Amino acid sequence: MKKLFILSILSLALISCSSPQRIILKDGNTIETKDDPKFNKKTNYFEYVDKDGSKGRVNADMVEMIQPEDAKIPEKKVVAPVAPIVPVVVPVTSEVAPVEAPAKEVTPEAVPAEAPVEEVVPTED
Repeated sequence: MKKLFILSILSLALISCSSPQRIILKDGNTIETKDDPKFNKKTNYFEYVDKDGSKGRVNADMVEMIQPEDAKIPEKKVVAPVAPIVPVVVPVTSEVAPVEAPAKEVTPEAVPAEAPVEEVVPTED
């Protein structure tokens, strides 16, 4: 009886240690494994055995998360950046801003007759 109890405890411990896992990559792909992936510090890769029994490895920089196979896969929410709201202050006054009159074109007829006229003579150097 004692041996059966110890054997059942050991088998329970082995079952709880190796459970199917899901490796979720940053690009959205998933890898289903037979048991927990092992991390190799020297190579920076997770090494695993997939459901078909094939060995594989994936760079740790590509891994988003590792979770139990029966856990719900989290949805990636895409959040659009929001532009900050900047208040616009417009002064309200009852005064009317002065408007400048457009410049008049000067014609020879507009020049008064008594205005002195200078004659420019070119000089040779």
